[in-house]
Amino acid sequence: MKPPHLLLPQLTSLTSSETFTIIHHKLMEEWQKCWSNQPLYNKLRNIKLSIKKVKYPPNTKRREEVNITRTKIGIHIN
Repeated sequence: MKPPHLLLPQLTSLTSSETFTIIHHKLMEEWQKCWSNQPLYNKLRNIKLSIKKVKYPPNTKRREEVNITRTKIGIHIN
């Protein structure tokens, strides 16, 4: 019988940064699957097909980003 350490597959050593990247990528894949399963009549899903971050011009204030998004989905803004 082989010793226990020879029964396990050979693993490569990963840095914590590499491990984080792999986990992050997997979570983003799962999140995109969930997002893609949302019905298209969902207002935000209708204007944003991907979970990727929206690119706004530099120096755009958060409040302006919110107003742009609300305008796209048809929410009244004061």
